[in-house]
Amino acid sequence: MLGLLCELAAGMRQRKSLPEFRKDMPSTDNHKAWQQLRRGRYVDFINSIWYTLLTYLLLLTYYY
Repeated sequence: MLGLLCELAAGMRQRKSLPEFRKDMPSTDNHKAWQQLRRGRYVDFINSIWYTLLTYLLLLTYYY
């Protein structure tokens, strides 16, 4: 089992990272706009989760 994990770890170290793999690929303005839209949605999603958690914690501390 340990040997298998060591082999998997060695394979992971040899792989190129995604930015390194795609650094020479051409990108258009449409690609960049889509990437910015996706990042904005991700940030909105994370912020909504934090807002929900903090609201819940504040309600818990207020009522208890």
